[in-house]
Amino acid sequence: MSVSTRALLETVDQIYQAGCDPAHWPEAVASCHSLFPGTAFSLFICMDGIGHLPPTTTAGWDPDSIRQYVAHYYKLNPYNDLLRCVAPGQVARASQMFGRQWLDRQPFYHEWLKPAGDYTHGANLTFKRSPGSLTRLSCDIPERLSHLEAPAAQFLHSVGRHFARALEVTSRLRAARATEGGLQGLLDRISGAAFLVRPPRKVVAANRRAVVFLEQRRLVRMSLASELTFVACRADEAFHRALQSGFVTAKPPPPASFMVTNEGNGRYQVLVLPFRISKTLATLGADPGFALVLINDRRRAPSPPSEVLKNLYRLSQAEASVVLSITEGDSLQTTADRLGICRATARNQLAAAMAKLGVHRQAELVGVVTALAPCLDLGPDE
Repeated sequence: MSVSTRALLETVDQIYQAGCDPAHWPEAVASCHSLFPGTAFSLFICMDGIGHLPPTTTAGWDPDSIRQYVAHYYKLNPYNDLLRCVAPGQVARASQMFGRQWLDRQPFYHEWLKPAGDYTHGANLTFKRSPGSLTRLSCDIPERLSHLEAPAAQFLHSVGRHFARALEVTSRLRAARATEGGLQGLLDRISGAAFLVRPPRKVVAANRRAVVFLEQRRLVRMSLASELTFVACRADEAFHRALQSGFVTAKPPPPASFMVTNEGNGRYQVLVLPFRISKTLATLGADPGFALVLINDRRRAPSPPSEVLKNLYRLSQAEASVVLSITEGDSLQTTADRLGICRATARNQLAAAMAKLGVHRQAELVGVVTALAPCLDLGPDE
C-alpha cells in the first residue's frame, strides 16, 4: 500500500490549515488516519515542563482507552524511553526498535495496548524534544495490519517537515497573541497617549488616549498602512529624526524629546524612547525593535513613575527606588544611605536600570523620568 500523491497533497493542505488555526488539528490528524484505516493516530504536545498531557488530538483510538491511559497507564509506557534515543525528525518503526519477546514482557502491552486493539507495530516521528517540551506524531498499528508499518513510516517521513513548519506557525501565532496582549497591557497603564512603533513608522499598539488623538486628527494621524505621522511638519520631521537615530545605529539611542502645538493651542511634549521588552516576551518571539512614543499634555501635574517604571521597563523595586532618588537630585552615596544599601549595590542597580531604559548618562536618565512622570497613571490596577 502507498499513499497517492493527491491524498498526500490534500493532507498537507490540511496540516497547514491547522498550523494557521489550531482548532483544525483534529481534522489534520483525522486526515492522516483516513489514509490508514484500522490504525490509530495521535498528536502529542507537552509544553512548559508541565509533565504528561493527554494526546492533544487523536483519531482511531477509543475515547475510553485514552482516558484510561491518562488516568492509569502513561507511567507504564516504555516507549518513551526508547524514543528518547531517536533524533527529532527521524521516523522510528516499532518493529525495528524492539522484538516481540521484549513486547511480551511489558505490562503496558498486556494491560493497555493489547486490550485497546493489540497494537504491536507503528511509526513515530518526534518534532521537538527538550526538558520542557515534546511534540510527537504517532501511528499505532494492530498485529493484523502489521504490513501497514512500512507505508505509515514512509508517510510520516513525507509529511514530517510540513507538520514541523505548521507547528512552528502555531507557535508564532501563540507568541504574537501573547506579545500583543502583554504590550497592550503595558500601554494601558499610561494615562497619556502612548504608541508602540516599529520602523519605519508602523504602529503596532496604542492605548486609549492615543486612539482619541488619532480620531481627533489634530495632532497625529495614521495612514492606511498604519504609519504614524504628526500633523505639524516640524514635529513630523523631529519624529522622523528620532526614529532614524533609534533604528539605524547598533547601540540604543538616547531618548528624543520635542514639543508640538495643536490647532487649539494645546502644548504637548513628545518623548521617543527605545522600548525594552521583557525577557518573557523576547522568549516568545517578540520583536525588540520598537520605539515607545509618549505624548504628554504639559498642563498635567507630574507624579513619581515608580510603579510604571517597574511594569513598563521591568525595573525591580530596588532599581526603581535608586532611579527616583537619583532623578530627585541625590548623589549615589546619599541614595545608598537613604535606601540602606552600600554604594556598590546602588551603583549596580543604577547601571541595570539605565540599561533597561536604554540610556547611558545620568542626565539622560533624568530627562526620561521627568518626561515620563506626567504621562503615567499610578493608580492601583483595577
